[in-house]
Amino acid sequence: AGLVAAADTIESLETLVRAAGVEVVDETRVLGIEPKPGHVEVTTDRGAFDAGRVIVTAGAWMSRLVPRLAPRLAVARQSIGYFEIEGGAAAARLGVFPIWCRMGATVNDFHYGLPSFGRDGIKAAQHVTSLRDEDPETVSREPDEKSLGELREFLDRELAVRIERRVGAETCLYTNTPTEDFVVGALPDEPRIVVGSACSGHAFKFAPLTGRALAEIALHGQSSMPEFEALRATFSIQGRT
Repeated sequence: AGLVAAADTIESLETLVRAAGVEVVDETRVLGIEPKPGHVEVTTDRGAFDAGRVIVTAGAWMSRLVPRLAPRLAVARQSIGYFEIEGGAAAARLGVFPIWCRMGATVNDFHYGLPSFGRDGIKAAQHVTSLRDEDPETVSREPDEKSLGELREFLDRELAVRIERRVGAETCLYTNTPTEDFVVGALPDEPRIVVGSACSGHAFKFAPLTGRALAEIALHGQSSMPEFEALRATFSIQGRT
């Protein structure tokens, strides 16, 4: 029932870390991560970087950089629509239009929506977490008109307010685990490499928690949060049997 300004948050975090002396390297493609004696080598399209420890949070590209995770991860393209509603901007604004979701009987029968925030129109999408696995290198980044048409049919059928027209669309990629659990921890045979694949489309809201866990595991081998430590097996790289 909350809304996070993701773009503003990332911009603010970048400003803070730069001010603290962190070097941020934008628009750089990571090609590989390899443990070496005394360091971990990160190969990029701008050359190689050496590090004592590496935290990998590569989203849809996680399986390529940490291949052992590939059997547990699947990438699903999401088509998101923005719609003008009856009553216009006043009816769509934060505090008037609700944050909502509808969960049906099947795994992908999950729809959600948000009020207008940072752009025109209410936001709505189907939350797809299974029965789809796509290559992030080749998948189309154009919104899927078929999916958007089905979304519009759903909104026309289920929402109490009338949809006037679609005013925008975008695409994002979910990295899903079969149970929608997060993967947070060090590689079992290489504690210098810690992975965070906080998956299935609901990662950002948990970023303060998962970020703290990743940093503490990388530095100390465990986190300072008893609740997280008690559930380490749930988030383990090996997965549950």
